[in-house]
Amino acid sequence: MLGLNYKEFSVSAQTLLNNVTFGNQGDTYFLATYAPALPAGFTGKVQLAAYYYGDDDEFTGPTTTDFAFRHATLGLSHPLGATGA
Repeated sequence: MLGLNYKEFSVSAQTLLNNVTFGNQGDTYFLATYAPALPAGFTGKVQLAAYYYGDDDEFTGPTTTDFAFRHATLGLSHPLGATGA
């Protein structure tokens, strides 16, 4: 896993180094996150993820694409300690 952070932005990549039952060597998961501070102690979060499929198909069947969008996530959080709960 390799990641970089700068202020509210972060990007990471996680690569499988060996073939396993759920993926193949060289498969890579990418995640980009933006988490800005919001008013009243809230924090927002936007995430986008994609997956790169390597060429080794030992455990899983061959893929028809090399790169695929995985998910988009929106979030909102607030620390419980600041609420008195």
